[in-house]
Amino acid sequence: MWDCVTEAWTAESAVHTDRVEAVAISPDGNWIASCGRDGRLGVWERASGSATAFVRTDSSLTCCSWAPDGTALATGGQAGAYLFRFSPPLP
Repeated sequence: MWDCVTEAWTAESAVHTDRVEAVAISPDGNWIASCGRDGRLGVWERASGSATAFVRTDSSLTCCSWAPDGTALATGGQAGAYLFRFSPPLP
């Protein structure tokens, strides 16, 4: 992850194995979703930069978006669209 304020890398992706195609920030600003050519959808905690969850699909993903209330993630690509419920991990 790139920090725009310090202009430095703060974390590297251990989730994606190919190019990231899209990134979406949750409505509350606490979570970042990313998807890519490897067919994976990852969720990152913004504050720590750590990967919290990921899902693997059968084909490349090219877009992702949060539901307005932050409880679901939509993603899509060559094989169609997917909708995943999202519950933040408890502290």
